[in-house]
Parts: sequence; C-alpha cells; structure tokens
Amino acid sequence: MFSYFNTCNFCYLEQDPLKETPDNDSQSPEVTSKAATIGHEAKESPKKLIEKLSAALVNVSAKEDLVKQHAKVAEEAVAGWEKSENEVAVLKQQLEAAEQ
Repeated sequence: MFSYFNTCNFCYLEQDPLKETPDNDSQSPEVTSKAATIGHEAKESPKKLIEKLSAALVNVSAKEDLVKQHAKVAEEAVAGWEKSENEVAVLKQQLEAAEQ
C-alpha cells in the first residue's frame, strides 16, 4: 500500500518533465500529478476509502505492537548486560582475593 506522499512521488516519476501538460498551462509536473491524484481519490467511493483507512490503521497498530516488543527485548538485553557486568566484577574480586 502506498501512502499519499509516495503515490504523488510515483506519479511525478511517471511523468515526462519535458512534455507539456494537456491544458498547456504553466503548472509544474509535480503540481499536475498531485492534482490528478487528488481527483482520482475524490472519485473513489466512501466505502473504498473507509476500507483503505481501516487497513492503514490495522497496519499502524501492528507496527506499534512490534515497536513495543522490540523495546521490551532491548530493555531485557540491557538488563542482562548489566547483570553480566556485575557478575564479572564479583568474579574478578574473588580471583584477586584468591591470588593474595
């Protein structure tokens, strides 16, 4: 699924910048492509737009869940790292005490 921004960029890339617009006006290809995209979206049925919005919300929710999981894993990794460092410090102290 493309976001609106990506769709606009895609439309812009599809156009030949050297060609004139059909209306022979002075709009840049980027402005023309955005207007064409907005016109296309306005023609879509509200039901279709609601379906797209719903799918986007599900996608965002899934990504937020992944971010939360990754944050938890990172916190656990840091905690494990700190625990290991403390264990190493204790073992070094025991080794030094044993050597004396």
